Amino acid sequence: MRIDAVPIGKNPPEDINVIVEVPVGGEPIKYEMDKEQKRLSRQKSFASATYPTYEPHFVTQQELSVNRPDISFEVPSGSTYDTTSINGYPTILISDGGNGLGTNTFTTDYVYILQGLCFVMDGQTLSIDPGVVIKGAESQSVPSMLVVAVGGVIQANGTSTDPIVFTAESDEILPPATANNRRGTYDEITRGLWGGVAILGDALINDSATETALLGDTIDLPNDSRLTFGGGEGIIGNAGVEMSYVSIRHAGEYNGSYGSMSGLTLAGVTNEAIVNHVEVFGSDDDGFEFLGGNVNASQLIVVGASDDGFDTDFGYTGKLQYLFGKAVNGYMGEHDGGIPEDTVHGGVFAYNATFIGDYLDAGVALFRDNARGHYYKSIFTDFNTGIGVEYIDTVNSSYDH
Repeated sequence: MRIDAVPIGKNPPEDINVIVEVPVGGEPIKYEMDKEQKRLSRQKSFASATYPTYEPHFVTQQELSVNRPDISFEVPSGSTYDTTSINGYPTILISDGGNGLGTNTFTTDYVYILQGLCFVMDGQTLSIDPGVVIKGAESQSVPSMLVVAVGGVIQANGTSTDPIVFTAESDEILPPATANNRRGTYDEITRGLWGGVAILGDALINDSATETALLGDTIDLPNDSRLTFGGGEGIIGNAGVEMSYVSIRHAGEYNGSYGSMSGLTLAGVTNEAIVNHVEVFGSDDDGFEFLGGNVNASQLIVVGASDDGFDTDFGYTGKLQYLFGKAVNGYMGEHDGGIPEDTVHGGVFAYNATFIGDYLDAGVALFRDNARGHYYKSIFTDFNTGIGVEYIDTVNSSYDH
């Protein structure tokens, strides 16, 4: 039994959870749990008159639902919200039939498992309470991923003590994710178990078509119009989009048919969105990707990405502050600009970054393809490779900027 996954009780000290051991032929023992110390303390032995009668019993779904609120989900046509139990915890299995997930609120009363691509569509709002755990199903034909389409809204606001956790289905963490219960099963080198999270907007990007889909080296997914981003000056915008105190773990699944994904992708997102205090832990591609747009973000952490930490491309023109990166295999910052004919050339303007290498393959930052930008008041340490600036005898050289 995972002691750290057992809640202390509904109303301590009056109402607390206890674990009773009933050894065969022995005296029953009462223990109380000290969650802070993660240990059990023996309180007393029961008198023989209080011996419980032990009979094997399998908990039914009806019993699991006791004391669970009767949550009613808006389920668009073709999508499903199926209730089940996994490892004894009430669980909602979610699939998107083409019309998105609807306007709903996820609470800590359930674990939520995304099966394949799941969209928050234009006009829909997904609200996520602090401490909620959302998992991506593994080994899907299309990697499990939460995508907030252009016009969709996500309001994922955890707290410093109750973060929101996105992780893989096999991770044993259960809600609520709290200061005493937020460690998962895996370390930072366990990567690529599911897709990740992407938020899309209609801000200006530097792609020659002015609008593109989440394809290619970034994300190579089926030809789905819901994956389109960019295309203009942010007329629809990303007002209402909020993501704070969120941990995204073991994402970046690579699929031979669909390519690879990053932990958090912000594509064509406008500066109306609020993004801060977000962690990407153990991604099998980049940690964060900023593809065009001008969203600002702060208090970002990347640990254990197999490629780059903070990747900017497609003419990203936002600002980043308070960045921490450690143990990636590519560059902590990889910054691509665009061809000369593009209407906007991006790069990075980053403030107060702390990047820690491993003296092996990781580099501090790379500027290429007309990328430009600055790092201010930052610390880079333990790298064999420093900052690279592309110099080529063409008009695409970042060295000229």
